[in-house]
Amino acid sequence: MAENPRRAATDILFKIYKNGAYLNEELNNLRHKGTMTDMDMRFVTELTNGVIKYKLRLDYIIGKNSSVKVKKIAPYILAILECAVYQMMFMDRVPESAAVNEAVKLTKTKNLHRSSGFVNGVLRSIASAGDKIEYPKYRAEYLSVYHSFPKWLVDHWIGEFGADRVEALLESFQQKADIVLRCNLLRTDVQKLINSLNNEGCNVVPFAKAGFRTECLAECRQINDIANLTAYKEGWFYVQDFAASLTVEALDPKPGMIVMDMCAAPGGK
Repeated sequence: MAENPRRAATDILFKIYKNGAYLNEELNNLRHKGTMTDMDMRFVTELTNGVIKYKLRLDYIIGKNSSVKVKKIAPYILAILECAVYQMMFMDRVPESAAVNEAVKLTKTKNLHRSSGFVNGVLRSIASAGDKIEYPKYRAEYLSVYHSFPKWLVDHWIGEFGADRVEALLESFQQKADIVLRCNLLRTDVQKLINSLNNEGCNVVPFAKAGFRTECLAECRQINDIANLTAYKEGWFYVQDFAASLTVEALDPKPGMIVMDMCAAPGGK
């Protein structure tokens, strides 16, 4: 039986807030359950990633339209509200009425009937406000809220670079990043990897940046599920952001050198 994607997204966010779960692990668990269509899985992925990315901004908007302080709202209800507000603000294909109605319906199906009126009121207040959201007037606070970055970090950056440069920096961070794959040259070559990916419907081109050794990088602009690709199963590539490879370029290690990795936590390097 197929799961409700909005409920699945809300459940994942609740686990993150309540138990400190990891988003990537929860999405992988959901994918492996096989209860989601590809389209619904993409919806859940965009929704959960979007809420996490813009949480400060979403919570600010909720707080401006709620009679209850955000910190006092039950975690599951807050997740429902955040998902709905994200759909209203960032997902053009979702009508506002659908986002509101589905949020209220989800509240009732979770036996939270007493909160359904609260959820409905907050979301309809946000919907009626439209684009007329009153953000903080103080620039550092505005940048923190609007771009959803911690205030202490924005203050620090402004002190280092100035407000104008920080605003441009934060705007660049909000752009959707391309998926970059690092070819495993021990198992294949770049052209063979690109041909394999393109044959499975991916739009892949060599990743070219002047001045860097990028013969083992490819950029994928359209991939639905990397784990299902033949090249992934064969171990022909590793997902690695281009910036992560720049540390090696900057270090430029030579044969015989001893290199110590001081950041050996989980993640792609």
